This record gives sequence, structure tokens and C-alpha cells, in this order.
Amino acid sequence: MTRNPVGGSWLVRHRAMVLCVLLVLAVLALHGHSVRNGFTSWDDNHYVTENPTVRAPTPAGIGRLFTSFQFCNYHPLTLLSFVVEHALVGLDPWLYHLDNTLLHAAVSVLVFLFSRRWLERDAPAFLAALLFAVHPLRVETVAWVAERKGLLCSVFLLGSLLLYTTHLDEQRGRARWAAYAGSLALFLGALLSKVLAIVLPGVMIALLLARRDLGVRRLLTMAPFGGLSILFAWLGIQAQAADNAIQGIHGGGLIPHALSVFKALGFYAGKMVVPVQLSPRYMLEPATGLLDPMALTGMALALGLGTAAVWSWRRSRTTFLGIAMAAATWIPVSGIVASSTLVADRYVYLPAVGLSLVLGDLTFRPSLRRVLGPVCGAFLLGCCVLTPIRVSVWRDSLTLWTDALRENPVNPFAFNQLSTAHLTAGRYGEAAAAAMDAARHGFARPGYLFNLCIAYRGLGDVSRELETARVILEGEGDFVPAWLVVLRHLTVEKRFEECQTRIDRLVAAHPDAAGLLAAQGDLDAARGNLEGALLSYLRSIEMRAGDPEVLLAAAVILARRGDLERAIRTAETTASLAGDLSPGARERFRELAMRIEEQLGPRAGARVRELERGAAARRDGNR
Repeated sequence: MTRNPVGGSWLVRHRAMVLCVLLVLAVLALHGHSVRNGFTSWDDNHYVTENPTVRAPTPAGIGRLFTSFQFCNYHPLTLLSFVVEHALVGLDPWLYHLDNTLLHAAVSVLVFLFSRRWLERDAPAFLAALLFAVHPLRVETVAWVAERKGLLCSVFLLGSLLLYTTHLDEQRGRARWAAYAGSLALFLGALLSKVLAIVLPGVMIALLLARRDLGVRRLLTMAPFGGLSILFAWLGIQAQAADNAIQGIHGGGLIPHALSVFKALGFYAGKMVVPVQLSPRYMLEPATGLLDPMALTGMALALGLGTAAVWSWRRSRTTFLGIAMAAATWIPVSGIVASSTLVADRYVYLPAVGLSLVLGDLTFRPSLRRVLGPVCGAFLLGCCVLTPIRVSVWRDSLTLWTDALRENPVNPFAFNQLSTAHLTAGRYGEAAAAAMDAARHGFARPGYLFNLCIAYRGLGDVSRELETARVILEGEGDFVPAWLVVLRHLTVEKRFEECQTRIDRLVAAHPDAAGLLAAQGDLDAARGNLEGALLSYLRSIEMRAGDPEVLLAAAVILARRGDLERAIRTAETTASLAGDLSPGARERFRELAMRIEEQLGPRAGARVRELERGAAARRDGNR
């Protein structure tokens, strides 16, 4: 373990602390301007801006974070962090981005402390941490609010690994087992942040192998870690299966599937060395066969790293440990278990810790210093230029997905997300065009086509909206959002009995669908049953708090009943939420303004219209 000298200057005696401060300053310098970024339309809405538990937390809602799956994952601590931030600043995105940046700084400091403890030298440990901290591939994890889970998990996981190392080194019984208990507690925190933390026992085994200390007694002390890993691995599989997130094998066969894993490795190698043309969603196709160049690169790299790990087990403990750590943390996201995404920048956040450890060590070896030193220096300078540029790309959804189309002009996922960004901004023509481009390039599934329905409603093209909804239902007859379009048209056409029959059938199949309660409210309102309509809207709001369209629908009913004061207060509350104003919400605002104006005069109606404009402005500012 590195010890500071007793004599010497203050800087010499406290150089570890000084280097930690320099790391934090480097992270703030390169990532700090992310506080000016907004939320994106990619999962930030599910996690924060439209999440009822975050926006209107209740004890029961907080409890459900720990007892249910959220967005095909189990990560209650991550969502709890958003609850705390919303309580402090609401939907102002600066704090969410600042916390992500500070968490990345904390991870970088932990990388330094772990590397320093292992290498017993400050300079290579600092280089390892700096290479990790400033690389452009880290930007996605830091700049994307929804990827908070990866940052929290990494902080807890590395903290747990450091305490476990203390447990191994400590001679005194009480301090030794206190470190063990702390390591186990932090491991549980990592698991509650992101299930990927199940890799820690594998990293610990690599650590023990590198220390030549893997015996029966050590394995027994790891039993609680292994038990927690098995439990959370099962929870992770259940969460993914509940949302159909686990896909079949890549390429339709075992050989293409295996080759695709190697292709992913070759892809990452290229991006690590030349970190340009990055994207939040790569559309990397499965390997085409044994002669796929990127798959061959990945196989050669895997063979080389495996050989280096075996060779270094007796000759260079650091090289062995770094490669083993990288492998243990990458395997779960390597594509062996197929998902909809084969490669992503965020997948190499933890694996980069092990690789950085190796590079830091090799660069300061006397035989390699003259070659690797200048190379690393030039690479770090390049990262200092590229990383802030990449952070700015995450400024908002429009900037992000426009940039993704520069990396791949036929990326259907980027077109779909660009369509969502245009919808959020009320640019319905552009949204429709982007949605059609997404369908043209392969994203024609119901969930993606529904953007067209929303765009046509915003454009006032009733016939195309209904036609698109029916096309969606032909492909997936159980898609509730498309049924809501059909139900609304049945209500407008006064086909009340048909609409009621359909609602009853859908509610029986989907009792938790808040939108169906809102559709019932629309039907009751059209029939003149204002009391029933208000009750249905309130029940819908209980199930999905903060839905602007339903809140404004309730405000319209209040205005029709003559309760104008409550109607205006409801409109004010809706405007303050600064959420997405869908075409339906805009229609409700206009209807409410008209009814208020009829009863209280033009100034009162203008006040409601002003609320709508203010909500749109706040939404644009937080995007």
C-alpha cells in the first residue's frame, strides 16, 4: 500500500489528496457544462419527467420502488435519487446533471484509490484514473440522466471492492470484519442501483487470483456476495422478461450469435482507440459469417487478451487483474444474453476501469515509457477536446438525434426519437416525416407507428389519425393507445353504445390502464353525465398522476359545472408541471379557455391561454 512520506513539502505529504482534487476538477472541466443540458425524450421521461412516483411521491409509491419492477429493471435506489432531486428543484434539469457529473467524479476518484492501492505508486494510478475519467465513451453514462443507475452502481461497487481489499489486508479482527460488513453493505447498494453489480464476485475472484490468495476460506467468505448475486440475477431476468426485453439469439443461429459477440468486441476496440462518430443508439447488425472483418478483429482481440491474461498471471499481476476485471464486467453486456441493443457506449463504463488500470501500469514501465508516454499524452489531449463536444451533443433531444443521424443516416431508432422530439416541441409536420422515415428504415412496430397518430392529431388530420390507429391494431390488437384513438372517434361520432361496449372489454383485459378511465370520462362527458366524467378522470389521475390531458379534461368538467375557481386552479397546476403538452392537452387548454371566457370574459380566457404558453415555454427550457 502506498504511504506518503513523513517529511517533505505539504504537496508531497498530501499528494494523493491533491491528485483526487485534480481528478474532480478535470471531470468538472470536461463534463460540468452538462448542467446547461435539458432532459431528453429517451427514457428521461419514463424515469423523471412523466414518472408519477417521482413527481408526486407517496409512501405507498416509494414502497413500490422496492417491491416492483420499473421499466424492465429493478433499481429502486436510482429512482429514489430522482425523487429526492425532484423534491429539491422539481423538473429543473441542472441538479440531475450536476449529480451525474459529481457521481462520475466520485467513480474516477475511486478508480484512482483502487489503482493506487494495487500499484503502490501515485503516478500510474493517476494516469489510469485520468484515462478513465476523460474518455469520450464515458459521456453517455454521465450526460444521460436516465443512466444514473450505472453511475450509482459503479460508486457502490468500487467502494465495496476497496473495502474488501481492506478486509484482505487488515490484520486486526474488529477492523477487518468491519471492512467486510461495509463491503457487503455497499454491494447491496450497488445491486439496488443496477442489477449489473452481480459481476462483483467475479471481480473479487480475479482479485484473489492475482493476489495468489484464492482458497476455501476466502471462497466461504464470498458466499454472501454470491448469494446476493444469484438473487439479483434472478430479479433482473424477471424484470426483463416482464417487459419482453430479452430477445432471441443474434443472427438466428448459435454461430452468428457467437460471432456477433466477437463483432461487438471489435466494435468497442475501434471506438476506444478512435472515439469519434459516437451514437446513443448504434444499429450494429449481427455478424454475417466467419469472414466478417469486425468479428475477426474481435476474435483476434479476445485471443490476444486471453493469452496476455494467462501469460501475466505469474509475471504481471496488474495486467492479469485488469484484463480479468474488464472481462468480468463486460460479459453480462457483451450480447451473450441477447437484448435489443448489441453495443452501447455505456456498456463499457465499468470494463474501462480494468483496461485503464493496465494502461496506467504499462505506461510507467521503464521499457515502455518512452513509447507509451507521448502516445497517452496525445490521446488525453484529444479526449479533452472531444469529450466537451460530446457533452454538448446531449443538450436536448433534437440535437442528440440529429447528431445520431450523422453517424448513421438510416438509423430508424434515431428517426423515431427525432419524431418524439418534434412532437414535444409541437412541430407535428416534422414529427410525421421523421416517423415515416423510421417506418421506412425498419421501425414499423405499433409502438413506433403511434407517433404518426399523435402527429396527425396535432395537424388536425382526423382521417389519417384514425387510419393509422386501425393499421396499428391490425398488427397488434391489444395496443391500448391505438384503441384510445378509436374510442375518442367513436365518442365524437356519438356511437356511444359501441364505445361503451369496447371500453368494458378493454378494461376487463387491462384493469390498470389509466387511459381507459380517461376514455370513460370522455364518453360520460359527451353523454352529459358530468359527475361520472369527473369521477372517471379523478380515478385516472390516481393511477397516473400528472397527466396534463386528463387534468385539463377534469378542469373542463369543473368549468361546465360552474366551479370556475377550481377549474382555473387545476389549469395552473397543470401548467406548473412543465410536462409534455400533447395535441390532446393543447385541445383541452383551448376548450377550457373558451368556456372560461364565456362565463368570466376575455381577460379570464386570455389568462388560461397564457398558462398554456407558459407551460410550453417551461417545457422547452427543461428539454
